[in-house]
Amino acid sequence: MPLKTIKETRKELARWGNFWRSKEYGSGFSSVSPTARICETLRSECYTEGTAHQVSHLSDNIYEPADVLRVSAIVNKLSGNCRQAILAKYVKKKQVTGYFIDEAERFVMIQLS
Repeated sequence: MPLKTIKETRKELARWGNFWRSKEYGSGFSSVSPTARICETLRSECYTEGTAHQVSHLSDNIYEPADVLRVSAIVNKLSGNCRQAILAKYVKKKQVTGYFIDEAERFVMIQLS
């Protein structure tokens, strides 16, 4: 399989970033993690049945298309600084330049090929 170009890679990253940005601004993420919710339930010994309405806003319930899932898996392999650069540029839409974004884009380009 031929290597992707940096232009194609940036297009994939832009699609990935747009997907996650829409999820942040859409219904949002849960303010309490599922683990914290379980711990609180065990501590208080007050058990309730959740409804679809109560858990529909959780990030656990987001459906990721296959192409977004693939890019997410690659981004998760990046070092902390490279991951922050990718998130800032493609999800937060900030102007990012320098070593870490260049390194991250190259890594993603190689992994996508």
